[in-house]
Amino acid sequence: MSSTSVREAQYQGHHIVIRTTYSVEVDGVRLMGHMGVSNDGSVHYHPIPNMRFDSAIDLVKQIIYVFPDDFSGRSSMGHRGSMNMSGMKHKGGAKTHKTRKK
Repeated sequence: MSSTSVREAQYQGHHIVIRTTYSVEVDGVRLMGHMGVSNDGSVHYHPIPNMRFDSAIDLVKQIIYVFPDDFSGRSSMGHRGSMNMSGMKHKGGAKTHKTRKK
Protein backbone atom coordinates (compact mmCIF):
# COMPACT_ATOMS: atom_id res chain seq x y z
CA MET A 1 0.00 0.00 0.00
CA SER A 2 1.16 3.47 -0.72
CA SER A 3 -1.20 6.19 0.40
CA THR A 4 -0.78 9.88 1.02
CA SER A 5 -2.67 11.87 3.61
CA VAL A 6 -2.86 15.67 3.26
CA ARG A 7 -3.45 17.90 6.26
CA GLU A 8 -3.84 21.65 6.07
CA ALA A 9 -4.06 24.42 8.64
CA GLN A 10 -3.87 28.16 8.96
CA TYR A 11 -1.58 29.64 11.59
CA GLN A 12 -0.74 33.31 12.15
CA GLY A 13 -1.52 34.16 8.54
CA HIS A 14 0.39 31.17 7.11
CA HIS A 15 -1.06 28.26 5.18
CA ILE A 16 0.47 24.93 6.29
CA VAL A 17 0.27 21.78 4.13
CA ILE A 18 1.63 18.46 5.38
CA ARG A 19 1.69 15.41 3.12
CA THR A 20 2.40 12.10 4.81
CA THR A 21 2.97 9.06 2.61
CA TYR A 22 2.84 5.50 3.91
CA SER A 23 4.18 2.47 2.09
CA VAL A 24 3.45 -0.58 4.24
CA GLU A 25 4.62 -4.16 3.79
CA VAL A 26 3.98 -7.22 5.93
CA ASP A 27 6.28 -10.18 5.32
CA GLY A 28 7.50 -8.51 2.13
CA VAL A 29 3.97 -8.13 0.70
CA ARG A 30 2.49 -4.66 0.22
CA LEU A 31 -0.57 -3.94 2.33
CA MET A 32 -3.56 -2.69 0.34
CA GLY A 33 -5.97 0.01 1.48
CA HIS A 34 -5.85 3.63 2.52
CA MET A 35 -4.21 4.91 5.71
CA GLY A 36 -4.71 8.45 6.89
CA VAL A 37 -3.32 10.77 9.53
CA SER A 38 -5.42 13.22 11.53
CA ASN A 39 -4.22 16.61 12.74
CA ASP A 40 -3.50 15.14 16.18
CA GLY A 41 -1.09 12.64 14.58
CA SER A 42 -3.24 9.54 15.05
CA VAL A 43 -3.54 7.13 12.13
CA HIS A 44 -6.54 5.25 10.75
CA TYR A 45 -7.22 2.61 8.10
CA HIS A 46 -10.39 2.67 6.01
CA PRO A 47 -11.25 -1.07 6.37
CA ILE A 48 -11.42 -0.57 10.18
CA PRO A 49 -12.91 2.94 10.25
CA ASN A 50 -13.94 3.16 13.90
CA MET A 51 -10.44 2.82 15.28
CA ARG A 52 -7.55 5.27 15.54
CA PHE A 53 -4.01 4.49 16.64
CA ASP A 54 -1.12 6.43 18.13
CA SER A 55 1.31 4.84 15.67
CA ALA A 56 1.32 3.20 12.26
CA ILE A 57 2.98 0.13 13.80
CA ASP A 58 0.08 -0.30 16.24
CA LEU A 59 -2.36 0.09 13.34
CA VAL A 60 -0.65 -2.62 11.26
CA LYS A 61 -0.58 -4.95 14.26
CA GLN A 62 -4.34 -4.49 14.58
CA ILE A 63 -4.85 -5.12 10.84
CA ILE A 64 -3.02 -8.43 11.22
CA TYR A 65 -5.17 -9.22 14.26
CA VAL A 66 -8.49 -8.30 12.60
CA PHE A 67 -7.71 -9.99 9.26
CA PRO A 68 -5.52 -12.98 10.24
CA ASP A 69 -6.50 -15.06 7.19
CA ASP A 70 -5.02 -12.39 4.92
CA PHE A 71 -1.63 -12.99 6.55
CA SER A 72 -1.60 -16.76 7.00
CA GLY A 73 0.79 -18.64 4.78
CA ARG A 74 3.45 -15.92 4.81
CA SER A 75 6.85 -16.50 6.30
CA SER A 76 8.85 -13.87 8.11
CA MET A 77 11.17 -13.72 5.09
CA GLY A 78 8.47 -12.44 2.74
CA HIS A 79 7.81 -15.73 0.96
CA ARG A 80 4.57 -17.66 0.95
CA GLY A 81 4.94 -20.49 3.40
CA SER A 82 3.19 -22.26 6.22
CA MET A 83 3.80 -19.78 9.02
CA ASN A 84 1.60 -20.57 12.02
CA MET A 85 -0.31 -17.36 12.85
CA SER A 86 -2.14 -18.87 15.83
CA GLY A 87 -0.10 -16.68 18.17
CA MET A 88 -1.65 -13.60 16.56
CA LYS A 89 -5.21 -14.68 17.34
CA HIS A 90 -6.82 -13.73 20.62
CA LYS A 91 -9.93 -15.22 22.17
CA GLY A 92 -12.79 -13.04 23.30
CA GLY A 93 -13.15 -10.54 20.46
CA ALA A 94 -11.09 -7.74 19.02
CA LYS A 95 -8.56 -5.87 21.08
CA THR A 96 -9.07 -2.14 20.84
CA HIS A 97 -6.57 0.68 21.08
CA LYS A 98 -7.67 4.06 22.28
CA THR A 99 -6.07 7.24 21.10
CA ARG A 100 -4.25 9.14 23.80
CA LYS A 101 -4.67 12.89 23.92
CA LYS A 102 -1.43 14.78 23.63
